[in-house]
Amino acid sequence: DMLPGICCLNRRFTVEGETYAADRDIPYAASASVTPAFFETFGVDISTARAFLDMDDADAGPVAIVNQRFAERFYGGKNPIGRRFRSK
Repeated sequence: DMLPGICCLNRRFTVEGETYAADRDIPYAASASVTPAFFETFGVDISTARAFLDMDDADAGPVAIVNQRFAERFYGGKNPIGRRFRSK
């Protein structure tokens, strides 16, 4: 389920340290670009990380917030903080 006003894109991405035999094996997930106040505005708890900050802009390094399902599927339930993935 998506929150109101959010449009998402299904994007393929690679997880650092993983290899893929063919392009069809590269996973995809829904993604959305949001403002720093998004999670607070909608009352979404960010339990193990920080929310986006104003300094997380186009001039900063890329950052992402993933949900628990993503972390479980792609990181074996291990803490996703500091782990990397790259959009294709």
